[in-house]
Amino acid sequence: MLRALIIVFACLAAGEVFLHLTHLKLPASIVGLLILFGLLKAGWVKEAWFKPMTEFLMQHMMLLMIPACVALMDYFSIVAHDFWSIAAATVASSVLVLLSSAKTHEILRRHK
Repeated sequence: MLRALIIVFACLAAGEVFLHLTHLKLPASIVGLLILFGLLKAGWVKEAWFKPMTEFLMQHMMLLMIPACVALMDYFSIVAHDFWSIAAATVASSVLVLLSSAKTHEILRRHK
């Protein structure tokens, strides 16, 4: 599990360095995930190395969500004021992610 954490944080750090050098306006976490994806696809990092960490995170996911829920309760008046616009944005983005994932899967399956 420690090896997986080190790899994830190293990819995040590499993403930070890449963004610092290129001055791109992207989240470092996204760039880090792309780096990790590249390492996995290249075979330099094995998927099995992450299994203990992912199982641990899945078992304790509810604990990881508590701070977000508490923060949501702190800002309930703001959320309530803009509820419909937030709901519409959530539904629209979910549909877009679903459609783009389906299309990507379709394209990748066709090339396999």
